[in-house]
Amino acid sequence: MAHGPHEAGCLRVAPAGGRDRGADPRRLRAALGSAGGRPGILRAHAAPLARRDDDRGAPVPRRLRRRGILGGAAGARTRRRHRGDPLGARLRARGADRAGARGGRAVSSAALSGVRVIELAEVWAGPMGCTLLADLGADVVKLETFPRSSMTRPVVEDARVGAGTGPPYERVNVHHHANRNKRNIAVDVRAGAGAEVLRRLIAGADLVVESFSAGTLERLGFGWESVHAIQPRASLISLAAWGQDGPYRGYRMFGSGLDAMVGHHLVRGHPGAPLEETAPAVHSDAAVPLTVVLAAVTALALRDRSGEGSWIDLAQVEDLAWQLPAILGEWTASGRSPPRVANGDRDLVPHDYYRAAGGEWICVAAEDDSQWAGLAEAMGRPELAQEPHPWASVAGRLRARVDVDAAVGAFVAQLPPEEAAERIQRHGAVAAPVLGPAGPLQSPQLRARGWLRSTSHPHLGRREVGGFLWQMEPDAPAWERSAALVGEHNAEVLSELGYSAAEIARLEASGVIGDRYGAPER
Repeated sequence: MAHGPHEAGCLRVAPAGGRDRGADPRRLRAALGSAGGRPGILRAHAAPLARRDDDRGAPVPRRLRRRGILGGAAGARTRRRHRGDPLGARLRARGADRAGARGGRAVSSAALSGVRVIELAEVWAGPMGCTLLADLGADVVKLETFPRSSMTRPVVEDARVGAGTGPPYERVNVHHHANRNKRNIAVDVRAGAGAEVLRRLIAGADLVVESFSAGTLERLGFGWESVHAIQPRASLISLAAWGQDGPYRGYRMFGSGLDAMVGHHLVRGHPGAPLEETAPAVHSDAAVPLTVVLAAVTALALRDRSGEGSWIDLAQVEDLAWQLPAILGEWTASGRSPPRVANGDRDLVPHDYYRAAGGEWICVAAEDDSQWAGLAEAMGRPELAQEPHPWASVAGRLRARVDVDAAVGAFVAQLPPEEAAERIQRHGAVAAPVLGPAGPLQSPQLRARGWLRSTSHPHLGRREVGGFLWQMEPDAPAWERSAALVGEHNAEVLSELGYSAAEIARLEASGVIGDRYGAPER
């Protein structure tokens, strides 16, 4: 075993049982980058115990490597060629009859089969990260707060609620997109009997994922020390916005607040426009779920080595700062903030969005003089790319940015967006229509690859949603279950925990568990 910390990309992993320059051995901290530019540190709480493997005696790292989870970039698609048959076609045929099913265990792939995940997370980042684990075969039990509904479970009609039947908290699209392939129980963990339910869940868990602000889980009686005492082999992944320590410990923040904190909000928008006119962004909701998968397989691999679980302190603000290094990098290198360029590019002209006939938009770009020549030809003005015209060079076009944009805009405005984009592409420049929310549903590429999935829900009916991050063989992900209803699996999960039917009925009668928030149905 190496004596120093292992470094892999943005992660530094201290060896099991060791310290990394004074790190607390009871914490595994995945701080992916930091405001000071220092690499994050993984700190392992790990003392050797007897090894117990969860899947036919094979150690977790070996199973993960064999099934394509470790040893490759997360999100990469594994492709094998078999007699010219595209992988996607075979996977679609194999799993088409299962898409949208609501029954059965949520085991969609063998990669993480046998791994039990307890989810204590709300909104998007944590729930979507657990959905990705469920896609890989983990049995994810989502514990929803009760009787308080989560932020994505409104008890009254609002703009987030889709058309359908039943209570509004069962018809929120953002909730359904982030919670497939899970079982759902609704428990008041503040009550003594509810806390006992959570204790039993943790006792059988491999991973616990929580997104409370720092200190909340401890106040409920289930901080890292308690989790480790209940199940020494379980790992805890904490997703507090600011992490578990520091002067902002306990502050609550997500989404656009994280966007502002890392400087992303400042560099977006149009030059000179007031900051309040910049639309909010939730880039962290795309980045953090992927890191949850990395943290999960890291914890499982460390457990195979040490025999014990770990605590992963994943601060969302640090994750997002690491995803956007240019903002911090330019400031630390030059003391300058990157300028706001809206849809433009500091080094290219044209590079913008232009209004086509009918009021729709297309993006157009020419990355070099050759592409500019093609664009000028498509516009019917080849002389714009020929010497001695001042626009024939990149430098000349940069000096005349406003006039170049006006010329391209005048051409695009004469044509429908699809026709303008096709003509420009045919001449070798870059162009594409700007798509609205329905764009992915209309994409022939996404349809050809089977990415769109038709799912069924008792209150929303049948509708199409986005699919998996990758295609993989032989353990293809499958859509085993749409997002569960509130408390849909209360009886099923509690019976697995040893509760009798009479005990479950008493828990429901006393308000410790439930399957509705009391909102009026439509």
